[in-house]
Amino acid sequence: MAEGPKFVRFFWPVLIALRELGGSARPREVVDLALDIVEVGDDERAERTKSGTLRVENQIHWARNYLVWAGLLDGSVRGAWTLTPAGWNLDLETNDAGTALALFRKIRHDKRDEWGSSSSPADEQSADEAEAEALSEEESDAIALARELRTTLQGLSPSGFENLSKRLLGEIGLVQLRTVGQAGDRGIDVEGHLRVTSVVTFRVGVQCKLYADGNKVTPRQIREFQGALGPFDRGIFITTSVFTQQAEDQATSPGYKPIDLIDGERLIELLVEHRLGVRRVTVVDRDFFSPFS
Repeated sequence: MAEGPKFVRFFWPVLIALRELGGSARPREVVDLALDIVEVGDDERAERTKSGTLRVENQIHWARNYLVWAGLLDGSVRGAWTLTPAGWNLDLETNDAGTALALFRKIRHDKRDEWGSSSSPADEQSADEAEAEALSEEESDAIALARELRTTLQGLSPSGFENLSKRLLGEIGLVQLRTVGQAGDRGIDVEGHLRVTSVVTFRVGVQCKLYADGNKVTPRQIREFQGALGPFDRGIFITTSVFTQQAEDQATSPGYKPIDLIDGERLIELLVEHRLGVRRVTVVDRDFFSPFS
């Protein structure tokens, strides 16, 4: 019996994640928690599609689309994934891989007239290779922007990446930033202060790693960075690639100074959020005019 596309395994974890997050959350929060729930390994987390997106994240977006079509998520909320009453009330204890596959096939059957008989979006043979063009317009635009930003970041020099990181850190609230990056810095590339209140500040050490996609940050690198944080209260590790699960665990390990992690996907989100390296384009909102046609 066919097992269906891999994204089907994320149906129920997405609902579980949203329940734990209060019913509505930003896509990044849902994706991260769903990956933990499914216990996706480091190698699979780092795989990318031909378009450059992380494959498992693409699968979770597909799962979200099917959950919207099933009436379990509200697809009208921009910038957030939100449970519908049906999504809240669904008994997840009685649902498993078999019921997820059954839901997938039901949606395909219900939408056969809309999608046509030759090929439906994310069918059982092609779903795991499905790319941005079959996602929503908003998701497609975001993926295209992220792909271009990722390529641009990879073209920077190491010193340029450090300076960009410093600029971003200033946007998110750090002050008194300065680039260290010299002999004897023991892995600290940038340092600054995070002002918590008018009288309380944390001294922060930052490490910046301009890595290719396949070059994952390991727990050893995190421990070495923690060892370099002697005079600092905490650290921030910024990379263009990804952290292994063990590296993420090490960053908050008891007995070590805490480290906040910014991987390539989060870095791109922050650049877009703070409008660094991207421009806002004003276009006609055709949906607004549709009721007046």
